[in-house]
Amino acid sequence: MGPYRILGRLGSGGMGQVFLGRAPHGRMAAVKLVHAELAADAEFRRRFRREVSAAERVSGTWTAPVLAGDTSSAVPWVATGYIPGISLHETVVGAHGVLPERSLWTLAAGLAGALRDIHGAGLVHRDLKPSNVLIALEGPKVIDFGIARAVDASVATRTGSMIGSPGHMPPEQIRGEDVTGAVDVFALGTVLAFAATGTAPFAAGEPAVHTVLYRVLHEEPDLGAPDGPLAGPLRELVLRCLGKEPAGRPAVAEIAEVAARHAPGAAGRDAEPWLPAALTARLGQLAAGLLELEGPVPTRVDAGAERPGLPSPPAGPPHAAPTVTAASGGPGLVAPLPPAPAPGAGGDTDTPAPPAYAPATAARAGTGPRRFVAAGAVVAAVALIASLTVLLTRDSGGDEDPSAGPAPGDGPSATGEPPSGGGAPAADGAPESEEEPPEEGGSRAALHALLPPDIRESGRITVRTGTGALPLMSSRWADEETGFYPDLAAALGERLGVEFRFARSDHAQLLNQLAHTLDPAGWIAMGVMPAEATSSFTVSNLDFLPYFEESWVLVRHAGASHEADSFADLCGRTVATWRSDTAEEAVARHSADCAEPVRVVGHTKPEDLALSLHSGAADAVYVHHSAGVRLLTDNPGELVVTDARLDTEPVGFAVSVGAPSLRDALQQALQELIDDGTYGEILETWGMSELAVDSAAVVVPDGR
Repeated sequence: MGPYRILGRLGSGGMGQVFLGRAPHGRMAAVKLVHAELAADAEFRRRFRREVSAAERVSGTWTAPVLAGDTSSAVPWVATGYIPGISLHETVVGAHGVLPERSLWTLAAGLAGALRDIHGAGLVHRDLKPSNVLIALEGPKVIDFGIARAVDASVATRTGSMIGSPGHMPPEQIRGEDVTGAVDVFALGTVLAFAATGTAPFAAGEPAVHTVLYRVLHEEPDLGAPDGPLAGPLRELVLRCLGKEPAGRPAVAEIAEVAARHAPGAAGRDAEPWLPAALTARLGQLAAGLLELEGPVPTRVDAGAERPGLPSPPAGPPHAAPTVTAASGGPGLVAPLPPAPAPGAGGDTDTPAPPAYAPATAARAGTGPRRFVAAGAVVAAVALIASLTVLLTRDSGGDEDPSAGPAPGDGPSATGEPPSGGGAPAADGAPESEEEPPEEGGSRAALHALLPPDIRESGRITVRTGTGALPLMSSRWADEETGFYPDLAAALGERLGVEFRFARSDHAQLLNQLAHTLDPAGWIAMGVMPAEATSSFTVSNLDFLPYFEESWVLVRHAGASHEADSFADLCGRTVATWRSDTAEEAVARHSADCAEPVRVVGHTKPEDLALSLHSGAADAVYVHHSAGVRLLTDNPGELVVTDARLDTEPVGFAVSVGAPSLRDALQQALQELIDDGTYGEILETWGMSELAVDSAAVVVPDGR
């Protein structure tokens, strides 16, 4: 592509495919190739030229430079500097956790430097968020200028639409007013808060989008305790950045000056690496892998596609290239590392998946270890046995959360041998013929055959979820994923002969991400309600497969001297619930018949809800049933869930209508688990028996 030799595919998204390329002089680049159908759209070409032009004007120390491109060719393309790094979002939720203060000050300095370059070019980024910030050895890098616009340009958006990401947009951007560089300062504050606490300052409790927007407009940010992870001068700086009024926020130059005084290497300070040692080592491994790339991975030919007049490809070992798992900077692109593995799980997570027909439980036990490329002798060894890992990245107008993990199509096993049950590898790395799955297991082999080819080849399904609380799923900081979701996924994986890989996402954007991906077969969403899509444009693109019935319940203290089993018992009393408009409106609705209104106290943490009962500050807690189960588990024998089940809604998988075979395979596998009792056992393990569904039935949202 132009002067770039393509070494492998990094991923694809709404705009096009992205490849890893190398210039004749050796520089690595992320080469974005626009989809052919979009290239034929004159309006898209205009917007693409604007994106490239914006990125070309911002090529500073803290951003990914545009190296080359051709926006007028039959198929437009652009190459940007390749940055071996991990997105801040993936760093916090998967690879490492929250950053220490020394790292936060360098992050602040880097973001301020990037904004100085962006604003100096007469642009406003307008979508600065954790997924658009890369963490690299040399410092943070800001990417994705897909929605940046000139300060003096008119806003070319549809009436009533918003450009930006909920929770990172300031009030004036939400209201559709003229934006200035102050919107990026507000976003900088949200990014720093997320990096310090693990939660966006207006998104605690994973609320709906409208709740997040309401909080930004009318509530103060939640930055945790004053003596918590975000404290002192850094907290003061973040609070000023998050001011409701643009004029009250600090200038970018002031932020840079304050950060420079506190960052590592400042006057009188040590010059140690800006990142924790474990994260520094991981990024070093990532960079080392690039040194071993020998050339392009040959084109893969589908094994079953017979082409008259052409001989069969010769058998032999595939072209070997070391594993590459990295992020590349540029407009709308980031390909993060998968989450760090659990200690003792059999290795890291960076070699191809286990054979497609191996039970998921075996994979979780460590029978298919994935290892990172290391430096020195390890690099040389791995270069002989590993194959290029393809990561799936998606950019949907800048709103995509790019932490989906590895994409389908990782290639042969780490030893260069074909997967179990497969034929000898062809020259392109794919088996010459595709054998049927093993006969043992009966239905498992049949269900495996229903899956899309890419999933059968890779042996995995990526699951995105915004849930991070037991009994549904362990918190984002847990060493190993546990809960109802991982157990159900493991059981389904055994039936389907694949492994389910979890990737955390922003729940508010989950459905939008899935509904607009152009490559829907490789991943699904988990923990979503059909009702969430009923009033959204996504209804025409999604099917839902519920696996339990959620409801809202009242939780009270077991030793309470008065009854609090229904809202009729709570008139004139106090109910604690989540701090969100949805929960508070529901309390008001269910207590509408009370002569004396029910008082509502909002909290963001489960422990605060329980404390309100123990202290007598609340007479009952109003939460989802699954959250009530967690409260009972954390407070054994002290709390009880009442019999009332309110506002029942199904919860389950969301699958793109573009992947009907994946949907059907999931449905049949879930039905088998229900029929043989496995499903009931998993529910009982996590105290969720009362939430069971009777059968696996696909739900089509109202409005489609």
